[in-house]
Amino acid sequence: MPENTLVLAGLEGLAIHEHLARDAENAALAIRTLADTDDADTACSAMQESDTLVLGLPLTDNMVERGFSLVSAAKTVGVRHIIFLSRYAAAHDAHWRLGRETGRIDLAVEQSGLPFTILRPNTLMSAAFSLPPDGQDTIRLPGADAAVSYLHPADLSRCILAVANAVDDHAGRTYAVTGPEALSPREAVATMAEVTGRSLSAVDVDEGEYTAMLKGEGRSEWQVEMLISLSRIGIRGMMRNVTGAVKHLTGQEPRPFSEYARSAWG
Repeated sequence: MPENTLVLAGLEGLAIHEHLARDAENAALAIRTLADTDDADTACSAMQESDTLVLGLPLTDNMVERGFSLVSAAKTVGVRHIIFLSRYAAAHDAHWRLGRETGRIDLAVEQSGLPFTILRPNTLMSAAFSLPPDGQDTIRLPGADAAVSYLHPADLSRCILAVANAVDDHAGRTYAVTGPEALSPREAVATMAEVTGRSLSAVDVDEGEYTAMLKGEGRSEWQVEMLISLSRIGIRGMMRNVTGAVKHLTGQEPRPFSEYARSAWG
């Protein structure tokens, strides 16, 4: 029977949740999913008799407040360790808005009094790209030529489990987690075209058009502001750095985008 129980918060419905559920089972770790909730009692109940809280936060208007609440619940219950899935280049004093908001939760985790590890993953491949419907071969996005070291969700899962299996070795540490290469969206879309056999192409859009696209998706003003700030640091080249965190934590090289594309669309 598994001796280490992980509570997953804020990850339901995401590719990383699927990878964690499968990988944890193979590693004989128990997984418990905390449903999307703002109720402190529900959160405390889900964390009872658990070892590690894996805290991810979807981009909702109450992201910071929810983060504070879940950290407080973990402290009340006394979980053994928090693994916080922050964001690449986040900090409480970051000059970009989403990084600063996420950094406030970083700080709450650090000041909680609980052992913690902060993982700052770069943009996940699964979040950055999706295949457009048949007959629509252009993918419109800002910074089409701005390189980003996109991370395979399976590699983030492996890093999380590596920390969970050796929490004492990683307590108090922060890792910037990236993929193996800096790849522009235009290059990524070209790989998607090669894999699918479709005539896909990336089309660069300016900030005004991107704002209109996000509003057309039904995004709130806060979400639009956060995503605009994220696009700006990508365009400025701040998301292109490649780190050795995946190899350091897991002993294996990170997966390239071409491998993700073949598994997702090949």
